[in-house]
Amino acid sequence: MRRIVVLLIAMAAALIVASGVAFAVIKDCQPDIKCVGTPETDVLTGTSGSDRIYGLANSDSLHGLGGGDQLVGGGGADDLRGGYVPNTTATDDGANDTLSGSGGSDTYIFGNGWGADTIIDKDIVDETPATGNRVYLLTTTTGNMAITLESDSGPRPEVSNGTNTINWDGNVIDNVNVSLGSSNDTITGNSRANSITTYAGGGNDNISSGGGDDSINVRDRAGNDTVDCGDGNDKVILDVGDIVSNCENQNRQ
Repeated sequence: MRRIVVLLIAMAAALIVASGVAFAVIKDCQPDIKCVGTPETDVLTGTSGSDRIYGLANSDSLHGLGGGDQLVGGGGADDLRGGYVPNTTATDDGANDTLSGSGGSDTYIFGNGWGADTIIDKDIVDETPATGNRVYLLTTTTGNMAITLESDSGPRPEVSNGTNTINWDGNVIDNVNVSLGSSNDTITGNSRANSITTYAGGGNDNISSGGGDDSINVRDRAGNDTVDCGDGNDKVILDVGDIVSNCENQNRQ
């Protein structure tokens, strides 16, 4: 009986392999060697060297760790982290990474001192703040942070904080979550539905969301921020001392 069970299991495994079914993988990649996932939901982790990691389809997590990495998410809503090490302090490695989402609502995560990075992604038709690609900045460094979601396709970086920059072409990023420091920071949205959320920080920040039905949260319990929601039917959560204009729905906490 035992032999029959073992034989049936082996036959089933052979049939799955023959049918081309791919299982999700948790994989440690090798430096300077192309590392490819499966069509399922994968977790691919790089090294301290220069990695080339490709997630293929579905919603993957790609972690480049150290070195100048190239991360390509493929289809699905991917989590791409160039030099930021998960489950540690929010410190990046400072190398220059290229992060490519290639479809789906992707999240790009950066820690302190991320370097000069580049995002390559597709323009998503974004009508609500719940959709679109997102930049997540786990930063608490000093110095002014400037974020502009409206790309000008020129040399000016869309995100800058001292020597740290992020560049992208086109309106591929609609949403931003950022931990700000004590400086006076600036965030400028684009003409679509933006989701803008700030954490911590002690400066007097300036947020302008532009057009679209935006969702803004600047309740950081510090500073006197200025928010201009622009056109559209917008929602804002803010502190008592913040100044707002053109915001249809206000919630002071």
